[in-house]
Amino acid sequence: MQKASAAALLLPISLDAAQILATACTAAWNSGSSAAVARYCAPTGQIAINGGQPWHDRDGVAAMAGGFFADVPDLNLNPT
Repeated sequence: MQKASAAALLLPISLDAAQILATACTAAWNSGSSAAVARYCAPTGQIAINGGQPWHDRDGVAAMAGGFFADVPDLNLNPT
């Protein structure tokens, strides 16, 4: 039995849905709430920044976001 590739597991998303998601995710970052940012990560997801060690799960993503907020307290993203 062959494993499915990651690309084969992706679901298509419309441009409208992608724009709504981007706007909502940007709002989460602009809220300054690390928990709000983490809600946009899968419960068992992970993120790695600039090739560094990955942050695991929503708690890890929240910790990563909290670090950004501490380093850049006036962070304000603008989706274009």
